[in-house]
Amino acid sequence: MLTLDSVRLRGDVEATMGEFAVPSTRFASGIMASCAYSVEAPVGLWFVDASGRAFRPAWPAEPCGLRDEPLQLLNELDEVSRTVYSTGYDYDYATVCSGPAMSGEFYETSDADVASAVERRRTGDSMLPPALVAPTDDVGFLQVCTYAGSEDADALPAEYETVMGTSFTVDRPDSIELLGHIAHAPVAQPCSTPATRFAWADLRRPDGSGTARITVELDECRRVAGLGFLRELPISAYGILTRDR
Repeated sequence: MLTLDSVRLRGDVEATMGEFAVPSTRFASGIMASCAYSVEAPVGLWFVDASGRAFRPAWPAEPCGLRDEPLQLLNELDEVSRTVYSTGYDYDYATVCSGPAMSGEFYETSDADVASAVERRRTGDSMLPPALVAPTDDVGFLQVCTYAGSEDADALPAEYETVMGTSFTVDRPDSIELLGHIAHAPVAQPCSTPATRFAWADLRRPDGSGTARITVELDECRRVAGLGFLRELPISAYGILTRDR
């Protein structure tokens, strides 16, 4: 059942408010760019003083989305109380889905590719999605689509380059556990064997913010794409994704 949480936070609120006071920035006039991610701000945030006066801040923007800094400060606040309200809606609303006939996120990797990815991760040079886009420990329930790839995808017309799959819902505790395993997974080892079974899920918080997508190889190399570099799919995460439901 879908629920709505009302959470009260306490801590260095002034510092958090300061991050929301930073001016938004945008591309200079005449500059056109294609951004890697679509960013949606968390909703329902209010600052309330001791007298009960409140205001709802706008999330500061930057050229390709929204700034991560306010989220970092919010995560440092302490939870004082939480009230859970039922919406009356069931979240397990779909049993069918579709995925790409050929997954472009995965490719043959060599020892040199892996060594390069490991070094970029060590030095912090990996192109990771912004925290606002890719929630992990604050992710909501995941709607997962599993499907089989097609060996004949290149011969299909463009409008048929998807395959039907099966959708299921992972409850929020298991979703948080799953993303925790994946977020801390090591760089995937060299592999050249194409997978035949895949899964994808969009990472969203309970309020709908997020939008990053992860794609998983469920056989052969068993890698995860979508969080900056190809990661190994931990056995524990594989178990959550393939559990009988």
